[in-house]
Amino acid sequence: MKDFSAQLAQLNAHAIFDFLCREALGARASDIHGDPGAAAFRLRFRVDGVLHVVAYISPQQAQSFIARCKVLGGIDITERRLPQDGQTTFIHHLDTGSEHAVDVRIATFPSVHGEKITIRLLDTARGRISLKYTGLSERHQKKLLKYVHKQQGLVLVCGPTGSGKTTTLYATLLACSRDQRHIVTLEDPVEYVLEGVVQSQVMPKIGFTFASGIRSILRHDPDIIMVGEVRDKETADAALQAALTGHLVITTTHTATALGSIMRLLDMGIEPYILTAALSCVLAQHLVRCLCVHCRKKCALSSRQESSLIKHGFELPEFIFESTGCEKCGMTGYHGRIGVFELLELSEPLRAAIAERVSIDILSEIALQDHFELFLADAYDKLVQGSIGFSDFLSVADG
Repeated sequence: MKDFSAQLAQLNAHAIFDFLCREALGARASDIHGDPGAAAFRLRFRVDGVLHVVAYISPQQAQSFIARCKVLGGIDITERRLPQDGQTTFIHHLDTGSEHAVDVRIATFPSVHGEKITIRLLDTARGRISLKYTGLSERHQKKLLKYVHKQQGLVLVCGPTGSGKTTTLYATLLACSRDQRHIVTLEDPVEYVLEGVVQSQVMPKIGFTFASGIRSILRHDPDIIMVGEVRDKETADAALQAALTGHLVITTTHTATALGSIMRLLDMGIEPYILTAALSCVLAQHLVRCLCVHCRKKCALSSRQESSLIKHGFELPEFIFESTGCEKCGMTGYHGRIGVFELLELSEPLRAAIAERVSIDILSEIALQDHFELFLADAYDKLVQGSIGFSDFLSVADG
Protein backbone atom coordinates (compact mmCIF):
# COMPACT_ATOMS: atom_id res chain seq x y z
CA MET A 1 0.00 0.00 0.00
CA LYS A 2 1.31 3.45 -0.94
CA ASP A 3 2.44 5.97 1.69
CA PHE A 4 0.53 9.23 1.22
CA SER A 5 2.16 11.15 4.09
CA ALA A 6 4.03 13.60 1.83
CA GLN A 7 0.95 14.39 -0.26
CA LEU A 8 -1.31 14.87 2.75
CA ALA A 9 1.17 17.25 4.39
CA GLN A 10 0.48 19.72 1.56
CA LEU A 11 -3.32 19.56 1.81
CA ASN A 12 -5.91 21.38 3.90
CA ALA A 13 -8.59 19.52 5.90
CA HIS A 14 -11.19 19.66 3.11
CA ALA A 15 -8.75 18.27 0.56
CA ILE A 16 -7.54 15.53 2.95
CA PHE A 17 -11.07 14.14 3.26
CA ASP A 18 -11.57 14.08 -0.51
CA PHE A 19 -8.11 12.60 -1.11
CA LEU A 20 -8.55 9.80 1.44
CA CYS A 21 -12.03 8.87 0.21
CA ARG A 22 -10.86 8.81 -3.40
CA GLU A 23 -7.77 6.70 -2.67
CA ALA A 24 -9.68 4.37 -0.34
CA LEU A 25 -12.33 3.72 -2.97
CA GLY A 26 -9.63 3.08 -5.54
CA ALA A 27 -8.03 0.55 -3.19
CA ARG A 28 -11.43 -1.13 -2.53
CA ALA A 29 -11.21 -0.18 1.15
CA SER A 30 -14.29 -0.59 3.32
CA ASP A 31 -13.10 1.72 6.10
CA ILE A 32 -10.66 4.55 6.80
CA HIS A 33 -9.21 4.56 10.33
CA GLY A 34 -7.70 7.66 11.92
CA ASP A 35 -5.82 6.80 15.13
CA PRO A 36 -4.40 9.52 17.42
CA GLY A 37 -0.94 9.08 18.92
CA ALA A 38 1.41 11.11 21.10
CA ALA A 39 3.53 12.33 18.18
CA ALA A 40 1.52 11.61 15.02
CA PHE A 41 -1.92 10.68 13.74
CA ARG A 42 -1.96 7.34 11.89
CA LEU A 43 -4.24 6.73 8.90
CA ARG A 44 -5.11 3.22 7.76
CA PHE A 45 -7.31 1.58 5.09
CA ARG A 46 -9.10 -1.71 5.68
CA VAL A 47 -8.87 -3.72 2.47
CA ASP A 48 -10.21 -7.28 2.26
CA GLY A 49 -10.51 -7.32 6.03
CA VAL A 50 -6.87 -6.33 6.68
CA LEU A 51 -5.67 -2.91 7.91
CA HIS A 52 -2.86 -1.17 6.00
CA VAL A 53 -1.04 1.98 7.16
CA VAL A 54 -1.24 4.62 4.41
CA ALA A 55 -0.03 7.82 6.09
CA TYR A 56 0.93 9.77 9.19
CA ILE A 57 -0.10 13.39 9.68
CA SER A 58 0.56 15.87 12.47
CA PRO A 59 -1.83 16.11 15.45
CA GLN A 60 -2.67 19.68 14.42
CA GLN A 61 -3.56 18.62 10.89
CA ALA A 62 -5.55 15.70 12.29
CA GLN A 63 -7.60 18.01 14.50
CA SER A 64 -8.60 20.11 11.48
CA PHE A 65 -9.35 16.96 9.46
CA ILE A 66 -11.62 15.56 12.19
CA ALA A 67 -13.39 18.90 12.52
CA ARG A 68 -14.05 18.89 8.77
CA CYS A 69 -15.41 15.33 8.95
CA LYS A 70 -17.70 16.34 11.81
CA VAL A 71 -19.11 19.26 9.83
CA LEU A 72 -19.76 16.99 6.84
CA GLY A 73 -21.38 14.33 9.01
CA GLY A 74 -23.61 16.74 10.92
CA ILE A 75 -21.77 16.01 14.18
CA ASP A 76 -21.33 18.47 17.05
CA ILE A 77 -17.90 19.95 16.37
CA THR A 78 -17.44 21.21 19.94
CA GLU A 79 -18.09 17.88 21.67
CA ARG A 80 -14.89 15.87 22.06
CA ARG A 81 -15.67 13.97 25.26
CA LEU A 82 -18.35 11.62 23.90
CA PRO A 83 -18.53 9.16 20.99
CA GLN A 84 -20.55 10.58 18.09
CA ASP A 85 -21.62 9.46 14.65
CA GLY A 86 -23.09 10.93 11.50
CA GLN A 87 -23.21 10.48 7.76
CA THR A 88 -22.60 12.30 4.52
CA THR A 89 -22.25 11.63 0.80
CA PHE A 90 -19.05 11.64 -1.23
CA ILE A 91 -19.24 12.14 -4.99
CA HIS A 92 -16.72 9.76 -6.51
CA HIS A 93 -15.42 10.95 -9.89
CA LEU A 94 -14.17 8.04 -11.97
CA ASP A 95 -11.40 8.07 -14.58
CA THR A 96 -14.04 7.31 -17.21
CA GLY A 97 -15.59 10.73 -16.60
CA SER A 98 -18.65 9.35 -14.83
CA GLU A 99 -19.47 9.85 -11.17
CA HIS A 100 -21.58 8.26 -8.46
CA ALA A 101 -22.55 8.97 -4.88
CA VAL A 102 -20.96 6.97 -2.06
CA ASP A 103 -22.66 6.80 1.34
CA VAL A 104 -20.16 7.73 4.07
CA ARG A 105 -20.65 6.90 7.77
CA ILE A 106 -18.47 8.87 10.21
CA ALA A 107 -17.88 7.91 13.85
CA THR A 108 -15.65 9.53 16.47
CA PHE A 109 -14.38 8.14 19.76
CA PRO A 110 -12.46 9.92 22.57
CA SER A 111 -9.02 8.61 23.58
CA VAL A 112 -6.12 9.77 25.75
CA HIS A 113 -4.37 11.31 22.71
CA GLY A 114 -7.46 12.89 21.20
CA GLU A 115 -10.34 11.73 19.05
CA LYS A 116 -10.22 8.62 16.90
CA ILE A 117 -12.24 8.69 13.70
CA THR A 118 -13.56 5.84 11.58
CA ILE A 119 -15.02 6.46 8.14
CA ARG A 120 -17.03 3.65 6.55
CA LEU A 121 -17.51 3.75 2.78
CA LEU A 122 -20.68 2.13 1.46
CA ASP A 123 -20.05 2.07 -2.27
CA THR A 124 -23.16 0.54 -3.81
CA ALA A 125 -21.64 0.79 -7.29
CA ARG A 126 -18.73 -1.45 -6.31
CA GLY A 127 -20.50 -4.62 -5.33
CA ARG A 128 -22.83 -6.81 -7.31
CA ILE A 129 -25.63 -7.85 -5.00
CA SER A 130 -26.80 -11.35 -5.83
CA LEU A 131 -26.57 -14.70 -4.08
CA LYS A 132 -24.12 -15.86 -6.74
CA TYR A 133 -21.57 -13.20 -5.85
CA THR A 134 -21.77 -13.80 -2.10
CA GLY A 135 -19.97 -17.11 -2.60
CA LEU A 136 -23.05 -19.17 -1.77
CA SER A 137 -22.82 -22.48 -3.66
CA GLU A 138 -25.63 -23.56 -5.97
CA ARG A 139 -26.51 -26.29 -3.48
CA HIS A 140 -26.84 -23.79 -0.64
CA GLN A 141 -28.71 -21.33 -2.86
CA LYS A 142 -31.35 -23.92 -3.72
CA LYS A 143 -31.83 -24.84 -0.07
CA LEU A 144 -32.08 -21.21 1.03
CA LEU A 145 -34.49 -20.19 -1.72
CA LYS A 146 -36.71 -23.17 -0.92
CA TYR A 147 -37.52 -21.49 2.39
CA VAL A 148 -37.49 -17.92 1.08
CA HIS A 149 -40.18 -18.78 -1.46
CA LYS A 150 -42.50 -20.11 1.25
CA GLN A 151 -45.38 -18.02 2.57
CA GLN A 152 -44.27 -17.97 6.19
CA GLY A 153 -41.47 -18.86 8.57
CA LEU A 154 -38.28 -17.38 10.00
CA VAL A 155 -35.07 -17.43 7.96
CA LEU A 156 -32.09 -16.52 10.12
CA VAL A 157 -28.72 -15.28 8.82
CA CYS A 158 -25.93 -15.15 11.39
CA GLY A 159 -22.25 -14.30 11.61
CA PRO A 160 -19.85 -11.91 13.32
CA THR A 161 -19.74 -8.18 12.57
CA GLY A 162 -18.44 -7.53 9.06
CA SER A 163 -19.17 -11.04 7.79
CA GLY A 164 -21.46 -9.90 4.97
CA LYS A 165 -24.82 -10.67 6.58
CA THR A 166 -26.48 -7.50 5.28
CA THR A 167 -25.31 -8.18 1.73
CA THR A 168 -26.76 -11.69 1.98
CA LEU A 169 -30.07 -10.28 3.25
CA TYR A 170 -30.26 -7.88 0.31
CA ALA A 171 -29.28 -10.58 -2.18
CA THR A 172 -31.98 -12.83 -0.76
CA LEU A 173 -34.62 -10.11 -1.14
CA LEU A 174 -33.51 -9.47 -4.72
CA ALA A 175 -34.08 -13.16 -5.45
CA CYS A 176 -37.76 -12.70 -4.52
CA SER A 177 -40.46 -11.46 -6.86
CA ARG A 178 -40.75 -7.82 -5.81
CA ASP A 179 -43.81 -7.21 -7.99
CA GLN A 180 -45.84 -10.11 -6.64
CA ARG A 181 -44.77 -9.90 -2.99
CA HIS A 182 -44.98 -6.91 -0.65
CA ILE A 183 -41.54 -6.60 0.95
CA VAL A 184 -40.86 -4.23 3.86
CA THR A 185 -37.57 -3.79 5.71
CA LEU A 186 -36.51 -2.40 9.09
CA GLU A 187 -32.84 -1.47 9.09
CA ASP A 188 -30.25 0.37 11.17
CA PRO A 189 -29.06 1.92 8.93
CA VAL A 190 -30.33 1.41 5.37
CA GLU A 191 -27.14 0.51 3.49
CA TYR A 192 -28.42 -0.17 -0.03
CA VAL A 193 -31.58 1.08 -1.71
CA LEU A 194 -33.49 -1.75 -3.39
CA GLU A 195 -35.98 -1.11 -6.18
CA GLY A 196 -39.45 -2.43 -5.40
CA VAL A 197 -38.83 -2.74 -1.65
CA VAL A 198 -40.24 -0.48 1.09
CA GLN A 199 -37.23 0.28 3.30
CA SER A 200 -37.30 2.01 6.67
CA GLN A 201 -34.62 3.02 9.17
CA VAL A 202 -35.42 2.51 12.85
CA MET A 203 -34.98 5.42 15.27
CA PRO A 204 -34.85 4.08 18.84
CA LYS A 205 -34.45 7.59 20.29
CA ILE A 206 -38.03 8.42 19.32
CA GLY A 207 -39.45 4.96 20.06
CA PHE A 208 -39.29 3.54 16.52
CA THR A 209 -37.54 0.26 17.35
CA PHE A 210 -37.27 -3.04 15.50
CA ALA A 211 -40.01 -4.51 17.70
CA SER A 212 -42.44 -1.59 17.32
CA GLY A 213 -41.66 -1.45 13.62
CA ILE A 214 -42.60 -5.10 13.12
CA ARG A 215 -45.92 -4.56 14.88
CA SER A 216 -46.65 -1.54 12.67
CA ILE A 217 -45.67 -3.34 9.46
CA LEU A 218 -48.20 -6.09 10.17
CA ARG A 219 -50.96 -3.52 9.56
CA HIS A 220 -49.71 -3.01 5.99
CA ASP A 221 -50.35 -6.50 4.59
CA PRO A 222 -46.69 -7.54 4.14
CA ASP A 223 -45.55 -10.79 2.54
CA ILE A 224 -41.89 -10.51 3.56
CA ILE A 225 -40.45 -8.58 6.49
CA MET A 226 -36.70 -8.07 6.68
CA VAL A 227 -35.44 -7.10 10.14
CA GLY A 228 -31.86 -5.86 10.29
CA GLU A 229 -30.99 -7.58 13.56
CA VAL A 230 -32.55 -9.39 16.51
CA ARG A 231 -30.93 -7.57 19.43
CA ASP A 232 -33.32 -8.36 22.26
CA LYS A 233 -36.20 -10.57 23.37
CA GLU A 234 -38.85 -8.02 22.41
CA THR A 235 -37.64 -7.99 18.80
CA ALA A 236 -37.30 -11.78 18.75
CA ASP A 237 -40.85 -12.22 20.07
CA ALA A 238 -42.27 -9.82 17.47
CA ALA A 239 -40.34 -11.48 14.62
CA LEU A 240 -41.41 -14.99 15.66
CA GLN A 241 -45.06 -13.99 16.02
CA ALA A 242 -44.98 -12.46 12.54
CA ALA A 243 -43.40 -15.64 11.17
CA LEU A 244 -46.15 -17.74 12.77
CA THR A 245 -48.99 -15.65 11.36
CA GLY A 246 -48.53 -15.99 7.62
CA HIS A 247 -45.45 -13.85 6.97
CA LEU A 248 -41.91 -14.65 5.90
CA VAL A 249 -39.41 -12.97 8.22
CA ILE A 250 -35.72 -12.70 7.35
CA THR A 251 -33.34 -11.40 10.01
CA THR A 252 -29.85 -11.70 11.53
CA THR A 253 -28.08 -12.39 14.80
CA HIS A 254 -24.48 -11.75 15.84
CA THR A 255 -23.52 -15.37 16.44
CA ALA A 256 -20.65 -17.29 14.90
CA THR A 257 -22.44 -20.55 14.03
CA ALA A 258 -25.87 -21.76 12.97
CA LEU A 259 -26.41 -23.79 16.13
CA GLY A 260 -25.08 -20.93 18.21
CA SER A 261 -27.85 -18.67 16.91
CA ILE A 262 -30.48 -21.14 18.12
CA MET A 263 -28.89 -21.21 21.57
CA ARG A 264 -28.76 -17.40 21.58
CA LEU A 265 -32.51 -17.15 21.00
CA LEU A 266 -33.19 -19.71 23.72
CA ASP A 267 -30.91 -17.80 26.09
CA MET A 268 -32.94 -14.65 25.36
CA GLY A 269 -35.93 -16.43 26.85
CA ILE A 270 -37.70 -17.56 23.69
CA GLU A 271 -39.88 -20.61 24.36
CA PRO A 272 -38.57 -23.67 22.49
CA TYR A 273 -42.01 -24.60 21.14
CA ILE A 274 -42.37 -21.16 19.53
CA LEU A 275 -38.87 -21.26 18.07
CA THR A 276 -39.27 -24.74 16.57
CA ALA A 277 -42.66 -23.83 15.11
CA ALA A 278 -41.41 -20.65 13.42
CA LEU A 279 -37.77 -21.26 12.46
CA SER A 280 -37.22 -22.62 8.94
CA CYS A 281 -33.45 -22.52 8.50
CA VAL A 282 -30.27 -20.81 9.67
CA LEU A 283 -27.55 -19.61 7.31
CA ALA A 284 -24.24 -18.84 9.04
CA GLN A 285 -21.37 -17.12 7.28
CA HIS A 286 -17.83 -15.80 7.55
CA LEU A 287 -15.72 -13.87 5.05
CA VAL A 288 -12.30 -15.05 3.89
CA ARG A 289 -9.85 -13.53 1.43
CA CYS A 290 -9.97 -14.48 -2.25
CA LEU A 291 -6.77 -15.38 -4.04
CA CYS A 292 -5.85 -12.93 -6.80
CA VAL A 293 -6.83 -14.60 -10.08
CA HIS A 294 -3.98 -12.82 -11.88
CA CYS A 295 -1.13 -14.32 -9.87
CA ARG A 296 -2.49 -17.52 -8.35
CA LYS A 297 -0.69 -20.69 -9.39
CA LYS A 298 -1.16 -24.41 -8.94
CA CYS A 299 0.92 -25.84 -6.12
CA ALA A 300 1.55 -29.35 -4.87
CA LEU A 301 0.43 -30.07 -1.33
CA SER A 302 3.12 -30.05 1.34
CA SER A 303 3.26 -32.91 3.83
CA ARG A 304 1.91 -30.59 6.52
CA GLN A 305 -1.02 -29.60 4.33
CA GLU A 306 -1.73 -33.24 3.49
CA SER A 307 -1.74 -34.15 7.18
CA SER A 308 -4.14 -31.31 7.97
CA LEU A 309 -6.61 -32.35 5.27
CA ILE A 310 -6.48 -35.99 6.34
CA LYS A 311 -6.98 -34.97 9.97
CA HIS A 312 -10.19 -33.17 9.01
CA GLY A 313 -11.44 -36.08 6.91
CA PHE A 314 -10.98 -34.62 3.42
CA GLU A 315 -9.67 -36.26 0.27
CA LEU A 316 -6.32 -35.01 -1.01
CA PRO A 317 -6.70 -32.96 -4.21
CA GLU A 318 -4.09 -33.17 -6.95
CA PHE A 319 -3.10 -29.58 -6.27
CA ILE A 320 -4.24 -26.36 -4.60
CA PHE A 321 -3.71 -22.73 -5.55
CA GLU A 322 -1.50 -20.12 -3.92
CA SER A 323 -0.62 -16.59 -5.03
CA THR A 324 2.61 -14.62 -4.78
CA GLY A 325 1.36 -11.08 -5.39
CA CYS A 326 1.31 -8.84 -8.45
CA GLU A 327 0.49 -5.27 -9.46
CA LYS A 328 -3.19 -6.15 -9.86
CA CYS A 329 -3.52 -7.04 -6.17
CA GLY A 330 -1.00 -4.56 -4.78
CA MET A 331 1.49 -7.40 -4.18
CA THR A 332 -0.76 -8.89 -1.49
CA GLY A 333 -1.80 -12.03 -3.36
CA TYR A 334 -5.45 -11.35 -2.55
CA HIS A 335 -8.30 -9.50 -4.21
CA GLY A 336 -11.69 -9.28 -2.56
CA ARG A 337 -13.37 -11.60 -0.11
CA ILE A 338 -15.82 -14.47 -0.39
CA GLY A 339 -18.32 -15.98 2.00
CA VAL A 340 -17.90 -19.37 3.63
CA PHE A 341 -21.25 -20.79 4.70
CA GLU A 342 -23.09 -23.44 6.67
CA LEU A 343 -26.84 -23.90 6.25
CA LEU A 344 -28.86 -25.65 8.93
CA GLU A 345 -32.28 -27.05 8.05
CA LEU A 346 -34.50 -27.96 10.98
CA SER A 347 -35.35 -31.66 10.72
CA GLU A 348 -37.95 -33.24 13.01
CA PRO A 349 -35.28 -34.87 15.24
CA LEU A 350 -33.56 -31.49 15.58
CA ARG A 351 -36.83 -29.71 16.41
CA ALA A 352 -37.58 -32.32 19.06
CA ALA A 353 -34.12 -31.88 20.59
CA ILE A 354 -34.50 -28.09 20.70
CA ALA A 355 -37.88 -28.50 22.40
CA GLU A 356 -36.18 -30.61 25.07
CA ARG A 357 -33.53 -27.90 25.61
CA VAL A 358 -30.62 -30.27 25.06
CA SER A 359 -27.02 -28.98 25.02
CA ILE A 360 -25.39 -27.56 21.92
CA ASP A 361 -23.12 -30.63 21.75
CA ILE A 362 -26.12 -32.94 21.44
CA LEU A 363 -27.73 -30.60 18.90
CA SER A 364 -24.52 -30.76 16.89
CA GLU A 365 -24.51 -34.58 16.94
CA ILE A 366 -28.11 -34.71 15.72
CA ALA A 367 -27.47 -32.10 13.01
CA LEU A 368 -24.43 -34.00 11.71
CA GLN A 369 -26.48 -37.20 11.59
CA ASP A 370 -28.91 -35.25 9.39
CA HIS A 371 -25.99 -34.49 6.99
CA PHE A 372 -25.46 -30.91 8.21
CA GLU A 373 -22.29 -29.56 6.56
CA LEU A 374 -20.09 -27.32 8.69
CA PHE A 375 -18.17 -24.24 7.50
CA LEU A 376 -15.11 -26.38 6.86
CA ALA A 377 -16.82 -28.38 4.11
CA ASP A 378 -17.59 -25.19 2.20
CA ALA A 379 -14.06 -23.88 2.82
CA TYR A 380 -12.63 -27.14 1.42
CA ASP A 381 -14.71 -26.76 -1.76
CA LYS A 382 -13.43 -23.21 -2.21
CA LEU A 383 -9.85 -24.36 -1.55
CA VAL A 384 -10.07 -27.02 -4.27
CA GLN A 385 -11.73 -24.55 -6.67
CA GLY A 386 -8.86 -22.10 -6.17
CA SER A 387 -10.97 -19.36 -4.60
CA ILE A 388 -9.03 -19.36 -1.32
CA GLY A 389 -5.55 -20.36 -0.17
CA PHE A 390 -4.57 -22.93 2.43
CA SER A 391 -3.91 -20.38 5.17
CA ASP A 392 -7.49 -19.13 4.93
CA PHE A 393 -8.77 -22.70 4.86
CA LEU A 394 -6.88 -23.25 8.12
CA SER A 395 -8.37 -20.08 9.62
CA VAL A 396 -11.82 -21.61 9.10
CA ALA A 397 -10.63 -24.97 10.46
CA ASP A 398 -9.25 -23.32 13.59
CA GLY A 399 -12.53 -21.50 14.14
